[in-house]
Amino acid sequence: MVVVGSGSGNTTNTNGEVTSPDWFLSDEQINVLKVDALKEAIKMRGIVPKGRKDELRVMLKQCMEKGMGIVEGVTKDMQVLSGFPVGSRWKELQPGDDIVPEPVNEFAFHAPTDNPEALPRVQKQNFDETWDRPVFKGRNLENEVRLKGHPRRRWIKDEGLNENSHPVEWLDAMLPVYQKSASSKSETIHTISAEKLCRWSNEKARLMEMGTKTKYPTFTEFITEEWEQYLYVFFYNGLCPSPSVEMKLQGEETDPVQSDAFLRKCLGPNATVRFKQWKACFACQDPKVAVPSRKTHPNFKVDEYFRHLQIIFRYAWMPGRDLSGDEQTMGFKGKHADKLRITYKKEGDGFQCDCIADDGYTFTFYFRNQPAEKKWLDQGLSPLHSRCMSLFDCFMDEHHQVRFDNLYMSAKFALAAFQHPNKVMVEGVTRSSQRDLPPQVVQADVQKNRIAGVKGTVKAAVLEDCPPLASCQLVAASVYDQKGVHFLSTCVQRIHWIEKFREVFDKTTQRKRMGKFLRLAINDDYNLNMNNVDIADQLRGSYRPDRWMRKQKWWWSMFFWGHGTLLVNAFIAYKRFMENKGLKPMSHYDFQKKIVLAKICPTLHGAKKQRGTIASQRGDQRSAASSSRGRSKRSSETVASATRAATKPKIEYNRVTTWQRVKDDTSDFNRSRLDQSAPHFPMPVDNEKRGKCCALCRYAAGKKLRANLLCCSRCNVYLCAWCFKSFHTLPSISAAKDNICAEINERTEAKKEKTKANKRKGRLKAINN
Repeated sequence: MVVVGSGSGNTTNTNGEVTSPDWFLSDEQINVLKVDALKEAIKMRGIVPKGRKDELRVMLKQCMEKGMGIVEGVTKDMQVLSGFPVGSRWKELQPGDDIVPEPVNEFAFHAPTDNPEALPRVQKQNFDETWDRPVFKGRNLENEVRLKGHPRRRWIKDEGLNENSHPVEWLDAMLPVYQKSASSKSETIHTISAEKLCRWSNEKARLMEMGTKTKYPTFTEFITEEWEQYLYVFFYNGLCPSPSVEMKLQGEETDPVQSDAFLRKCLGPNATVRFKQWKACFACQDPKVAVPSRKTHPNFKVDEYFRHLQIIFRYAWMPGRDLSGDEQTMGFKGKHADKLRITYKKEGDGFQCDCIADDGYTFTFYFRNQPAEKKWLDQGLSPLHSRCMSLFDCFMDEHHQVRFDNLYMSAKFALAAFQHPNKVMVEGVTRSSQRDLPPQVVQADVQKNRIAGVKGTVKAAVLEDCPPLASCQLVAASVYDQKGVHFLSTCVQRIHWIEKFREVFDKTTQRKRMGKFLRLAINDDYNLNMNNVDIADQLRGSYRPDRWMRKQKWWWSMFFWGHGTLLVNAFIAYKRFMENKGLKPMSHYDFQKKIVLAKICPTLHGAKKQRGTIASQRGDQRSAASSSRGRSKRSSETVASATRAATKPKIEYNRVTTWQRVKDDTSDFNRSRLDQSAPHFPMPVDNEKRGKCCALCRYAAGKKLRANLLCCSRCNVYLCAWCFKSFHTLPSISAAKDNICAEINERTEAKKEKTKANKRKGRLKAINN
């Protein structure tokens, strides 16, 4: 191409006068131009015009400052090659001479959309061109290309998972109940645990002054196991839906239809009130952290939780070669600045995130209301494509093949994806306008009565003279079905027809028969590998906990989407692990049911791990070593003992034969003090055990009080008559320590005053006598 004008805007004529060249436009001339004239002037300088009128003016003025003159030979399809190296061009491909015969069926078989009286008449032909594609670098243990994704073996080993593991153990491997100990040998990074979420919720309750006379006066802080119970009540409702979760906690007299005896038995008689308290104080972000700017952290209330999901989703899974990208939607009924208007999905208005998925496993995600990374925006990519490039950063191997739908695909995006450090190859259906499709392959829609004459028409073109895509050429293709379907691909190796089979019902013989038909190979590959995100969406929606929840809090909508995705990913990891072992996995329903029951009633339905000590669940090797030597030092209460069992276990008396001292909630007697399945009888203290004091008074107030001392027959701990009830009913002793101390001091002062009064009364009596 020849540039007519170049250099600075001013030139000097033969008379020495400074003049402007013909191609130069002053600011005054630019300001009076209309939009069409501005676009034409910018196109004449070899640049694609973008933006509104003010932006076009700025763009044209910058052209004048840089001395960019008019470019001769600007082609009409210049916009098709925008963003590509100079010289890149589309080359139309011609089909081969051989005709692909239509398969012969023994019965009348045609596509459901075809008119039997006017079947397609276009002869099908293959294209001879083939393209070598880079080989995916991901390998399995046999050093073969990893076509299918699978759970990371290191993660399986860290968490001690096997074919006999309980489903709740697969979930806890992604979101543990307790934070891992420093002495744990596990290399899995867990930044969030149920213990931390419970602690944040209790902190929020303290900031809200819950437990005072102003709000929820009967509130006591949640322990981790109880907090998880009420969380999974929502997912219990997803398995057997009720219009409202609270209906399940009502008595049979109030609601005999929706009342659930199992939940009421596991959660206790105060479940309705505790459930309301849980919803009021629930938090998945530290409430003491300062609120950041919405421009940089629009989802700050769930950022910590989502950061953990991003880490564990990528660590636990080794993705296969073929992935797909699409959006996932979470409904929201309230008001929010980032709420999207969504009319094309059943979910309705709410929030969306772009996801990369592998056979239903959501590998990574990026919310659309989050700002895109500046490094990709600076390369001229749109926010949508910039988010996709950030998703590609999560890959560990080069040359993944990712399928997208027509919202994402464009020629410029295909170029940017392969220029990514991970050299991602993309493929997908493409809109016929404004997506850099070559005009040679665009097929316009025809009238319905003319479809039979064009159905099956295939056009193709390849991008040549593009150095960045020299090893992976971009191919454009189109096939006419009920309308033109256009593809862009850096994955396809050849454009040809393949024979497919489908079982259909034959009206003549009144039975199902196998029919044969032809399908374009690029179309078939797209159909087989595009629905990974849709599978994840379908599994998450099957037993979703928020089916009828209106969710006026925006972060509740996001949290339940994230936790539902967590459950689905745990199931996909379990399912693929069992399939690789040659074993039949349980169904999705059974998997999720076992998790929910284990969380709500761990004593009856939980895994063996849940009945262990908290130290063992943290992976504390010192605790495990001491247990193996026969010195079982339980550092805290077990998961099962924190909740009331659904059935009465075998009663065992005097499990601990030595006197116990209260230290905190992690003392040994916590395994039995809240267990009401066995009696706790107050026993008198004999003379041989003088010198003992109330353990709770000593822990809370630091005082050795020996008045009215009793011994619990079940816990084998010494308590005064005033502390006996509190000790066996408070969920958390450490949380109520200050209140207990105040009661003890008040009781002590009252006793002192009474003693002084008695002394004064005695002296007065002596004087009177």
